[in-house]
Amino acid sequence: MSEKGKFDGNCNRTACQVPIAGENWFNTSTRAYYCTACARSINSSALRFDGVEICVAVDSPDEQPPFPWEEMNRVRAAREAALAGGQG
Repeated sequence: MSEKGKFDGNCNRTACQVPIAGENWFNTSTRAYYCTACARSINSSALRFDGVEICVAVDSPDEQPPFPWEEMNRVRAAREAALAGGQG
């Protein structure tokens, strides 16, 4: 059975799939686990596009934080307000 994307298994990114035992990053969007390098890359892109990080380091498979919808909506509203304020 595949350990891809599972807690203490292998990174969920198909091109990576390194063992992640002890360094589990939970992606709140895909609901799977990633290695540190891939999680940092995903978070970098998510910050650029949506203003929030979506991968969270966890110590247990019971720790599965929800997707940060409220924070993302706050960031989006602030960006829209800043754009609207600059158009006057």
